[in-house]
Amino acid sequence: NRPNSVRKVIADTSVTPLVALPLIGNDAGNNLGSGGDFNVVSGPFTGARGGSEFYARSLRFDNTSNGQVSKTSALTGNSNTLQITIAFAIKATNLSGDDGIWAFDGYRQYMYRSESGSGIAWHINNTSGNTVLSTNSFSISNYGTSAFDVYLMSFSGSQAVVYKNGVSTGAFTIVNSPTGGKNSGCADKAFSLGTSEINGGGDKFNGDIASFYYDNSYLDFSQEANRNKFVDQLGFFKDLTPAIEAGDISNPLIYLKFDPTVSFGTNSGRGGNFNSVGSSVISGDDMKPS
Repeated sequence: NRPNSVRKVIADTSVTPLVALPLIGNDAGNNLGSGGDFNVVSGPFTGARGGSEFYARSLRFDNTSNGQVSKTSALTGNSNTLQITIAFAIKATNLSGDDGIWAFDGYRQYMYRSESGSGIAWHINNTSGNTVLSTNSFSISNYGTSAFDVYLMSFSGSQAVVYKNGVSTGAFTIVNSPTGGKNSGCADKAFSLGTSEINGGGDKFNGDIASFYYDNSYLDFSQEANRNKFVDQLGFFKDLTPAIEAGDISNPLIYLKFDPTVSFGTNSGRGGNFNSVGSSVISGDDMKPS
């Protein structure tokens, strides 16, 4: 129930109206319609955007149980996954201590922000607890600001791709012959967003997370065409529902849009709904990365 981008409306309808204002702060008079540009009486306001450019909502986490979204039962259908596709946006807030961004039960797969606050790492362990994938800690460029970082990550068992704000990080290590085999160990495990352990335990995240997408399939994000399925030309995280319904991307195990706001745990994916833990707070809609 939020308006589409005026760019998308023009593209979808092939109709150019007299007035189509995306209301970009540093060029607010830019008219994409046929009626000519407008005069800006005040401003420009760098970075400000109109409501028609907002695609995704975020959920606020405050380093307590507030904001956490979890599934204490098994995430059915994730059995023995060696193919993974993940996409989401985050904004971190300064604090001391580690931050658990998301995790499967028993640390079979998890992502966290390091104690120094300088970076994020993604890990996959097998059923023996040995590392299958370990990313180096890549920095949060917008740490402590109002901007978001958009992450697109995929893993196929033999290769991994990690993009942050459209740029490949190239910072990971794949263990091809770990002790106990390559099985990632995520088979039908419980899952938690906003903490490193299920049921509200472990290190907790402090910041905002938006539009969390996870599936046990592989989409090669090194291909720009695949990245564009998730992020638009302005760097906003798209509403993925049209692409899912059209079959352009997989119907995932997890797709949390945090909308409607009365049920933050509503899962638009096929893995079942999640429980919202504590007092969850909806955050902003602006998904523009730094």
